[in-house]
Amino acid sequence: MSGSEYGNSTSDEQSDATGQGKPPLRKDEVAIIEEKLEQWMGADATKRKSIFKDIAHSIQSLDANKTLKSHHWVTKKKAIQNWLYTHSWTRKKKQLVNMVVGGMPDGYLKTGTRTK
Repeated sequence: MSGSEYGNSTSDEQSDATGQGKPPLRKDEVAIIEEKLEQWMGADATKRKSIFKDIAHSIQSLDANKTLKSHHWVTKKKAIQNWLYTHSWTRKKKQLVNMVVGGMPDGYLKTGTRTK
């Protein structure tokens, strides 16, 4: 018998956000978030709130989420927020690395200071 039959789950099965052994976001939910990620990254704090609400409403209206209880929905919204912040940070970091690897614009020294 495997360990999962006794309620023991492997680290692959465990979720950081919920701790219940289920991933907090499904692939269809992540696809909805990815559609709005660029818009969310380019928005200021007041616009981000409305974009987040739009994403949350789209995910909540999926058939699989219509029966979620309120405490599960709170966990799901926290997972959405964490996903947005984590992935927006990663993309900004990748853009910075690409700029440094690709070289500095003309007129900059290697130290990053501008020449006259």
